[in-house]
Amino acid sequence: MHDLKIKIYNTFDDDKLKKEWQKIFEENHYFVQNSYEWCHTWWKYFHSKNRILHIATVESNGNIVGIAPMFILLKPFHNQLKFIGAGLTDFHELIIIKNELYISIFDLLLSYFKSYVNWNIILFDHINNETNEFQHFKTNNIKCKLLTECIILDLDGLNWKQYLTIISSKNFRKLYKRRRNKFEREKNKKLEVIKDSNDIREYLDKLFEVHARRWDTVNKDSKFKQPEIRSFLRDILCLLSEKRLIILYVLLDDDNIISYRLGFLNDNTYFDWNTGYDPEYEIYAPGKLITGYIIEDLINNKFRYFNFMRGGYYYKKQWIPEGKEHISENYQFVLGDKSLTGRISEYYYLRLRDPLKSIFKILLSNRYIRFIFKLDKQ
Repeated sequence: MHDLKIKIYNTFDDDKLKKEWQKIFEENHYFVQNSYEWCHTWWKYFHSKNRILHIATVESNGNIVGIAPMFILLKPFHNQLKFIGAGLTDFHELIIIKNELYISIFDLLLSYFKSYVNWNIILFDHINNETNEFQHFKTNNIKCKLLTECIILDLDGLNWKQYLTIISSKNFRKLYKRRRNKFEREKNKKLEVIKDSNDIREYLDKLFEVHARRWDTVNKDSKFKQPEIRSFLRDILCLLSEKRLIILYVLLDDDNIISYRLGFLNDNTYFDWNTGYDPEYEIYAPGKLITGYIIEDLINNKFRYFNFMRGGYYYKKQWIPEGKEHISENYQFVLGDKSLTGRISEYYYLRLRDPLKSIFKILLSNRYIRFIFKLDKQ
């Protein structure tokens, strides 16, 4: 007999929560961005007065068997219940043991969410369509919208030469080979594959600089200029590297960083999370160069997949092997209460927000508006 009960945690400083979260995470193969370490570190640097920690857990016979890592966001006219890690997390999940209790645990959490204790709306962002949660949200008729595609490269059973012959168009393959040959002929190429926490830490400031230079070329600020994000990265990369869950690829010309890609390792899959390049090397297409080198390294080390994570951009689709197309999708599920505020909020997030963002983006691209409001960097 399993007596399932909800218990709320308003702090991370609880040994039971930490140990059982880590146990469920490791035994059930959840994605690294839903680990205790990731969520705790995010909260450490991004908590604020208008954010209230609200970790909903399900207990069975005194043991935690399900975790919803959430917080309440206090807004002027309504309160939101959201996932911890919002903004920096590509795939959100409910951390639930994957056994015969799964559906009962999920249903109990969903019932609790619908109580709308201190919130008017719940935003379940970036739920991937290949997860258990997605199927159960759909089964319960929770309204949703598509957020983005996620491009996944299937490398299984291929060697590098085979792979090169079946990707994208003939022109793309030709151009990639030409640039790679030119680069290796003209520069002192070195690819570093880094997993050690000390080595990653040594590179971080240089990566921040490269990322900033890249975005300076398009008059945008790198997110790495924000001190909270820098601090978050210093801490979380150290924690994850100790667990062998992080990898950093750096493409060098002598000691100069040309490009880097920072990713996660999970179940024979490389997850490509962040990248940057030095614009001085743009003639070589450094982003494409390092992607090719990484794919070659992954194939040689028997990895099955390269997951580009969120963002279905064309430059990612160019790398899809012919006959092995694999594109997953991230969705946002939205639950509003029956109040007028809840109904308006639900309609806004499902129907209005994206069109309004598109209009705003068009306005911001107008050079006269940018001049009037001094939006470009001087």
